[in-house]
Amino acid sequence: MPVWLAASVVTFLAAGTLLATGIGERSGVWLGAGGAVALAFILTYVANARTSGARDRAQTRSDLHERHLRRMAVDLHGLATGDGLLAADHVYASDLDLLGAESLFSRITVARTRRGEHTLARWLGAAADPSTIAERQTAVAELAGKLDLREALEAAGLDTGSAVLDDRPFLDFVRRPAVLHGRPAIVAGLALLPVVTITLAALSGSVLPTWAWAPSLVVQLIIATRLEPAVRERHALLVSRTRYVEAFRALLGVAESAPVEASRLRALQSALGASGAPPSRELFWLETWAGFFELRSQGPLHFFANVGLLWDANVLGRLEAWCARAGSRCEGWFEALGELEALASLATLLAQDPAARLPEIAADGPDADTSFHAEGLVHPLIPVARRVANDLELAGKGTALLVTGSNMAGKSTLLRAVGAA
Repeated sequence: MPVWLAASVVTFLAAGTLLATGIGERSGVWLGAGGAVALAFILTYVANARTSGARDRAQTRSDLHERHLRRMAVDLHGLATGDGLLAADHVYASDLDLLGAESLFSRITVARTRRGEHTLARWLGAAADPSTIAERQTAVAELAGKLDLREALEAAGLDTGSAVLDDRPFLDFVRRPAVLHGRPAIVAGLALLPVVTITLAALSGSVLPTWAWAPSLVVQLIIATRLEPAVRERHALLVSRTRYVEAFRALLGVAESAPVEASRLRALQSALGASGAPPSRELFWLETWAGFFELRSQGPLHFFANVGLLWDANVLGRLEAWCARAGSRCEGWFEALGELEALASLATLLAQDPAARLPEIAADGPDADTSFHAEGLVHPLIPVARRVANDLELAGKGTALLVTGSNMAGKSTLLRAVGAA
């Protein structure tokens, strides 16, 4: 047993013993001593909780930095692969090692959400028009200079371990047909009925017959039984992922408060703040009400609370009210967060790889420049110390590049470097 835990147990038992002695002896001295020891226990518990939290945050940052050092050394084993994010017959994903173990995706992504991974894979796998590229490049250039913001965004999603944060269970939860919401009389009745039952129980045997509270309690039992399937379904979708709610709240909190200037970044923040309270505040309330659902794991205590207070029914009513208020905005939150993570991934590559550049893209149109010019072109999946840079130029329509050489001379690597660039 850790020393701090043993000390906490001893302090707790000592406080209980002193307080019990003080009550039994009716001694203010013993009660005062017990109160002092109880206060010491509380302070110790709070201090340990803060220390543990700080330790966990430090470990998260350590893991984050270790991942980045591995990416910079192009040691990508065990990092995200992106498998399945593009069609199996994609026209160039396989040739350019876009996805899979130790792929370009592994090298680039710092996304902690499923949406972020999908967004980055979609960008790598499809063309964009020059104006969209320019808008993204401006955002990437700004984020490349904001190390603290990028680290805060990535660290906020690491507390759930190695699992990628999947928003689909939340969307399933908010899209479930409401059982109670939209029926204000029933919702009010569910809140009032336990008060009536408790009042009748308090008056039974004196003002009222001893059985006066029984009929309303039977009604509560019937209500709790009828609502159990809906409660169980929502509990399964939500409570088993409470840590994910916390992680999404942290991620969205970073995103909505970040000081940004680029038009695309400001548009993403506007999408998060549209039509209501900030997402992090909304998820705080969801996390709070989901916490009340945890009573279901307390066995007999839950049974008595659920029948006597209609606990689950009232929590369900609050959760459905949350879904009606904020549920329709959730997908927009997750989509904006995913795009921000994709931009942050590209910005991290730009900041960390000495060869990374934002290319100049020619405008569209019949007279558009179709030439390709590269100076110091290297492949991003080769470590810096082993890279061989090449200058390359294709003058445009009607020109070609003939690549020759012996086996293992780097012909395929050069072609893939062009494709990856």
